[in-house]
Amino acid sequence: YAGDYAWKSRPVSNALAFWSATRGTVGESSYTVQFEGRRTPFADLEQSLVLPAGNWQLRWRAKANRLNSPRGLVWRIVCENDNSAIADSEPMQGQFDWRELHLDFTVPAACTGQRLSLLIPARIAAETQISGSLWLDSVLIEAVTPAL
Repeated sequence: YAGDYAWKSRPVSNALAFWSATRGTVGESSYTVQFEGRRTPFADLEQSLVLPAGNWQLRWRAKANRLNSPRGLVWRIVCENDNSAIADSEPMQGQFDWRELHLDFTVPAACTGQRLSLLIPARIAAETQISGSLWLDSVLIEAVTPAL
């Protein structure tokens, strides 16, 4: 499940988000979001998916520049049927150069459609305080075949 996704990105308040080529980008562009250090209930990049039941792996490249937030930014995969979370990635935060990251997840049989979103997993408004920048590149989902 690779290639050009039909990403939906909305205007972001208290942040600047855009697609651009940057040093280290694989292909034509990477997604960049720069936060202004204010409360930003960010959940503004998403992709609809129709993955069959089974085991999957989400892979991506990321780079952060002084990305400071109590909860970081995560990829969340949600089942559209009941809006239940299937999986959250480890939080991306701090300072790091381009690195390969991944998230293993299982789509249950009853989940006929999914949504992949980049968001701050805030439980309260104070946890949406965020500053710094994040770059994302080479987002890919692949089926995981069980070892024999």
